[in-house]
Amino acid sequence: MRQRSRAYQSSAAAHTHCRVVSPPKWMPRLQEVHQQPERIIRQDKYPETIALVSKDNPIEMLDAYDIKDGECEMYIAYGGRDQFNLDAQVESFLYRCREKGITVAVGYDPKGKHDVPTALKLLPGMLEWLKPRLEPYSPR
Repeated sequence: MRQRSRAYQSSAAAHTHCRVVSPPKWMPRLQEVHQQPERIIRQDKYPETIALVSKDNPIEMLDAYDIKDGECEMYIAYGGRDQFNLDAQVESFLYRCREKGITVAVGYDPKGKHDVPTALKLLPGMLEWLKPRLEPYSPR
């Protein structure tokens, strides 16, 4: 078991002593971000920011390039318990594809995370999807 400092033990036991520590250097900046988010992305100072973010957003690319079913083949593999909320982003993308009638092949692991074991579980499905598409280019 980890040993705790004497100051922690006494304050935890009696709740009468507490040690005041200064906040980390990043804390005021974090509070500023939450209180004034418009200061982080200032459209008047950096008007291209929104355009750059939008340009690389897959959902917006569907409309920007007017993607239709059959124009490009897509495969998405993801885990249902992704720590970075990518599962929600994938679901949004798939929803927009369904709205536009675009077919997307999907590999899904409901217990999968954003990690190597999940990637290894999803890899065989991705390779099976790729095989007929790459076969015409294989050396004979």
